[in-house]
Amino acid sequence: LPQAEGIFQRVLQLNPGRPDTHHNLGNVMKAQGNVRAAHDHFAAAVQLDPNYAQAWAALGLLSREAGDPTAAIPCYERALELGLTEELTNLGSAYKETGRLPEALRCYERVVALSPSSAVAHG
Repeated sequence: LPQAEGIFQRVLQLNPGRPDTHHNLGNVMKAQGNVRAAHDHFAAAVQLDPNYAQAWAALGLLSREAGDPTAAIPCYERALELGLTEELTNLGSAYKETGRLPEALRCYERVVALSPSSAVAHG
């Protein structure tokens, strides 16, 4: 991972406006346990490209893992708006963790409708 970090840092030095490089570097930072740097890179990715669904999803996951499902909700909602339907389960979980059970149920129902063989459907 340190080698990957160095490569991505070098790419950003050459071209700091690449949201995909920020996203990739965020993943490396997260894997190394540097959550603050991961967050900063994911946030930079969505600032450079507000339509970067995977970076929105990564921000949502970081927020939930930090114990802040309320902050995760708008991130997951944005990822879904951008077509990342695999975030429905995570959004449903964040709703559930914040006590928004009707919204959680709607998410889980959408997961089942989209993929009847999913773990949610049989869980």
